[in-house]
Amino acid sequence: MEEPQPDYTIEQLLVHGPLYAVLKVIKSVLESPVTHYAAANKLYSLFSQKREYVTDSTVDCYLKKFLLVVLKLPSSEEGKKTVFLEILDKLIFGEDSYFVSLLIKRTLIPSQISAEDAADVLCYLALKFHRQRNFQKFVHLLVDSVKTSKHSLSGFSLHPRLLECMSECAVKLPINQNLGLWNFICSVLAEDWTEDIKSEGDSPQPRVAAQVLAVLMLNIKLADYSIRNETMDEVLVLFNTVSDGLKMLSQTALKDPKGFTSPLLTLAFAYGELHQLLLLYSPLYAERQSGKAECQVSELKDEVWDFSFFHTYATNEQWLQLANDRTANVSLWAPLVLQKIRYLILFSGRNRNDKEKLLKKLIDYLMENFDCCQSLWLNNIKYILPFMAQKQMVMLGKKMIASPEIWKTVLSDQDVTERRTLQMSLICSVFGSIHDQSRKRKSEEDALPLSSGTLSVLRLFSMHLDFWVGSVDQPNKKVSVSLRQSAEHLQESMRQVESTTTTDRDLTELLLPLDILEYLPLEYFLGPVHSGCLMGLLSLLLSCHQEQIKSRIWMMIVRLLDNEKNSPLFEYFPCTEFMIWAVSNTKDLPDCALIFSTLFDEMLRSPKSSKESFVWIQTADLSATALPVTVLAIKKLIKHKKVDEKIFSIVRKRFIKTFEEGLETRLIDVVEGAHSLLEIYVEKSKPAKETTTEAVKPLKIKEMLKNLPKLMEAARKGLMSTDEAVGSASAELISLLLAHQQLLSKYVTKEIKMSTWDAYRQSSNPTRWDDRLLRQLISKCNLKEFYAITNAMIDDLQLASVKALDDEMPDELAAELDVRRISCFFRHLVSADLPFNEERFGVRLQVIQTALPLIQHLVLSVCRNYGSVSLDRVVRLAVPPMGIYLSLLNLSESFAYPHDLTSALHACLALPLNAEMSADHFESIFTVVYKTVHYLLTKHQEVAADRVPVLLQVYRRLMACTCSRSDSRRSAGDSEVASLTDAANRLARLASVINTQPLRYRRAAAYIIVDLLSDLKKQPLYPTVKQELTTALYHLMDLLDQHANRYLMAVLPCGIHELFRLEYEHYEKFYKFKGKV
Repeated sequence: MEEPQPDYTIEQLLVHGPLYAVLKVIKSVLESPVTHYAAANKLYSLFSQKREYVTDSTVDCYLKKFLLVVLKLPSSEEGKKTVFLEILDKLIFGEDSYFVSLLIKRTLIPSQISAEDAADVLCYLALKFHRQRNFQKFVHLLVDSVKTSKHSLSGFSLHPRLLECMSECAVKLPINQNLGLWNFICSVLAEDWTEDIKSEGDSPQPRVAAQVLAVLMLNIKLADYSIRNETMDEVLVLFNTVSDGLKMLSQTALKDPKGFTSPLLTLAFAYGELHQLLLLYSPLYAERQSGKAECQVSELKDEVWDFSFFHTYATNEQWLQLANDRTANVSLWAPLVLQKIRYLILFSGRNRNDKEKLLKKLIDYLMENFDCCQSLWLNNIKYILPFMAQKQMVMLGKKMIASPEIWKTVLSDQDVTERRTLQMSLICSVFGSIHDQSRKRKSEEDALPLSSGTLSVLRLFSMHLDFWVGSVDQPNKKVSVSLRQSAEHLQESMRQVESTTTTDRDLTELLLPLDILEYLPLEYFLGPVHSGCLMGLLSLLLSCHQEQIKSRIWMMIVRLLDNEKNSPLFEYFPCTEFMIWAVSNTKDLPDCALIFSTLFDEMLRSPKSSKESFVWIQTADLSATALPVTVLAIKKLIKHKKVDEKIFSIVRKRFIKTFEEGLETRLIDVVEGAHSLLEIYVEKSKPAKETTTEAVKPLKIKEMLKNLPKLMEAARKGLMSTDEAVGSASAELISLLLAHQQLLSKYVTKEIKMSTWDAYRQSSNPTRWDDRLLRQLISKCNLKEFYAITNAMIDDLQLASVKALDDEMPDELAAELDVRRISCFFRHLVSADLPFNEERFGVRLQVIQTALPLIQHLVLSVCRNYGSVSLDRVVRLAVPPMGIYLSLLNLSESFAYPHDLTSALHACLALPLNAEMSADHFESIFTVVYKTVHYLLTKHQEVAADRVPVLLQVYRRLMACTCSRSDSRRSAGDSEVASLTDAANRLARLASVINTQPLRYRRAAAYIIVDLLSDLKKQPLYPTVKQELTTALYHLMDLLDQHANRYLMAVLPCGIHELFRLEYEHYEKFYKFKGKV
C-alpha cells in the first residue's frame, strides 16, 4: 500500500487507522512550521469527526508525542510553543469535554508518565481554564477523573506544584464560584467510604477532594468588604458542612488510618485556618461560637474529633491536659494542636509570655509524635522555631538528619536557616550521626572507618547536646573546654598524620549527613556555631583520603572563612604548624590555590597569627607547589599591607629560587609573582628620592632586576599566547614596567615599546587588543615610533577592507579578527592621552582623517553587499568599526571635525534593522545606533543641531524597527520581550534629551509624534514596550506649542487623529507640568 504523505487528507490517513493518522499529523505539526496551521486543523477534525477516534491509544499519543513535547520547549522557542498551544486550544477547551476528560484520566496514571510531567500538563490545563474563567470546570473534571478512573491510583495525590498553581487560580475566584466548588467537594466527601474501602487500604478520591477543598478554603476572599451578609451566611452554612465532613472522615480514619489520615490532616489544617479568619471577619460566627455551652473535660477522651469544642472555647488547662494525654489518636489531634500553636503565636499579643508554658507543652506533644505529623512540621517550622526549647531543638536536628531529602526544601528558606540554635543543633546532629555510624560499622567490620583522632573530636559533639545548643545564646564553659580539647586532639593528629598508615576506605556513605550542612549559610556562622563546625570538618579531613570528598570538605571550610570576619582558627592552632599541614593536605586538589588563598587571608587577618606569617613562608616546604604558593602569599601580603623589610626579603628569596625553572614550566605564576614583587619594590622606592638612608634599597631586588630582560621576553611571548590568563598577566606586567620606566631605566631597554608592539601585531588573540597596555603604549611612544605604529595600522586597515569586501573570502575568521584588531587600535588611538601642544597630536588628527573614510567605506560596503542571509557576517564585520565613531563621539571636547562626527549617522542608516533578524543581532546593532545618537545629542549639541534631518531619520528608524519587532502577535520569548522593553526605554531617554533642547527640535518633534502614533496604531504592542513608548510620546508632546497642536489635530487622518486626541488629553491631565509641585 502506498505510504501517505503529510499533505494527504484525513480520510486518506485514516485508511491506516486513527493512531497512524494522529502520529502523522503530529509529526507534520512539529517538523513543518510553515504548514502547522493546516496540520493542526487536520488534527482537530480527526478528533471531532467521531468520538470513536478519541481512544486511550490516540490520546496517549497526543499526550506524549505532542503536548509534553511542546510544554518542554526551551524559552528560546517560547513563541513557537505559544503558537502551537493556541492552535489546538479549540480541541482541548471546546464545548465537548470528552477529549479533555480522557486526557486528564490518562495523565493521572502513574505508569503512563512521571509525576513531574503530569504536574506540567495539569498546571497548563488549570491555568488555561482559569484564563477562560472556567476554573470550576477543571476542578469538576479532575475530581471526576479520579473517581471514574479504571486504573489503580494507590498512593496518588496532587503534586505540590499543581496545588500551588491551583492556589493562584483560587485566590482570584469570586467568592460565589468558590462556594459553589465547596458544595461540589462536600458532596464528594459526604459519601460513605466505609463500604467501599479498597483491598490495599488506599482511597485516592477523598485525598484529592480534601486537597482541592483545602486549597479553596485557604484562598477564599473573606477580607473583601463588599461581601454581603447573605454571602457570609452561606459561608457559615458550608463551613458547618465541612465540619460534619471532617467528623465523618475522622470516623473513617479510625477504621482505616492508611487511606484516610492524609486527607483528614490536609482538610483539618485548612479548617483551622479558616476558623481563625471567620472569627476575625464574621461577627455573627464569633457570637455563635462564644455563646455555646462549655464542654466537659471528659470529652477529651473520645476518639472522634470534636471541632465545635476545640476550635472555639477550650481553656489553656484543657489544652495542657490534651498535651499530657498520650492515649489520644495522635494522627487526628496533631493538626489541631499545631493550629492552636499558630493561634498562640500569631494572636496572643501582649499575653505571649503567659502562654509560653502552654506553647512548649504543645510543641513537646508534636515532637514526641513527630513521625505522624512530619508534613505539618515542614509547612510550619518557620513559626514554631522561635518558641522551641533547647531539648526540642536537639530532637528536631536529629529528625532532620534522619531524612535529609525531605527537609531540603525547608532548609532553602533563609528565615529558617538563620536561626543559630537550629544551626548548632544540625551541626551537633551531623557530626554525632557520623560518629555513631562509624562505631556501628566497627562492630560489623571489626575496623574503624575513621581514625581515633577524628572520633575523639566527633565524640564531643554527641555529648551534652543541650549545652552546645544553649551556648548560642549565652557562654557555656563546657563548650569552651570541649572546643579546646578538640583543638588539642587535632594538633596531635596533624603531627602524626604523616607516619600514620591508614587504608583508603570509601567514606561516601558514612559522610552523607554532610549534605545538610551544604544548605546552611556557612559564610555567616559566628561564635560557637562557627568554631564547632570548623572543628568537626577539620577532624574529618584527618581520616579522609579520597580526593573528591577532601575537596568538598575543604570548600565548606572555605565558605566558613570566606567573609570579612575574624575566625578563631589561629587562636586554636599554631600558625606555622597548621599552614604546613594544610598545604600538604591540599597539594593535589583541584582547588588548592583557592583554599590556600583563603587560609592565608585568614592568617593575615588574625592579630595573633599575622606576626608569624613570614615564619611560615620561610619554612614552607619547597615542593612542586612552592612557586604558586609563594605568588599567592605575595599577593595577599600586598592586599593586607603587611609587607615589611623582613617579609619582603623572605618572599623575594623564595621566588628567585624557582624563577628560572618557572619561566619554562609555569609562566603565568612567574609573571604574576614578578609583577607583585615589582609592585612592592616601586611602592617602597617612592620615599628613596627624599632620604639618603634608603639608597641601598634597589640592591635588595638586584637578582630579579638583572633577570628583567628574560622576564620581558617571556612576557612578550605571553602576549602572543592563546591562553587568556597568561596574556592578561603579561600585559599587566609590561604595563607596570612602562609606567615606571624611569625608575627601572638601568634594566628596561628603550626597545621595550616596539618589541611589545611587534608582539601585539603577531598575537592571534583579538581580546589582547582590548588591553589598557595598548593605549599606554600609544601614549608613551615617541614621534618616530608613533609614525611607525600608525602607518602600519593604516596599511592593515586598507588590506582588511579589501579582504572583507572579497565575495569569496576564503578565510572569514581571519578577516573578522583583522577588523576587530584594527577597530581596537583606532579606539585606543582616539582615547590616548596626547598633549595638545605635542606634534603627535597633529599626527593623530591626520591619521584619523585618513582612517575614517576607509572605515565608513568598509561599513557601507559590507552592509550593501550582504543581504539578510549573511546577516551574521554583517554584524561581525560592520559593528566593531562603529566603536571608533563611538570613541570619538564620547569625548566631551573632540579634536575631530564636525563632518567626521556626523559621518557616523550615514553609517547608522546603512546598518540593517528589521523584524526578521535575530534578537542578538538586533540588540547589538540597536545599541551602536542608540549610543551614536545619544552622544551627539548630549555631548555635541551644536553639531547635531546642524544635522537634524539625518538625526531625525535615524531616530525614526530605531523607533519603527522596535515597534515592528514588539508586535504582540509575533512569537517572542521572555528574554526578547525584556530586550525590546529596554530598547523602548532607551528611545524614551532620547526623547527626554530632545525635550531639554526645545528651540532646536520643536519643529522636528511633530514629525516624530506622527510616526510614533502610526506605529502604535498599526499593531498591538507588548504592554511593557507600549508603556515605555508612551513615555517617549509624552516627552515629545512637551515640545509642542499651541500652533503645532492645532496643526496636528487638523491634518492627521481619522484613526491617528482620535488616538492623538486621547493621548494628548491624558498627557495634559497626568503628565504636563503646570507650574505646581
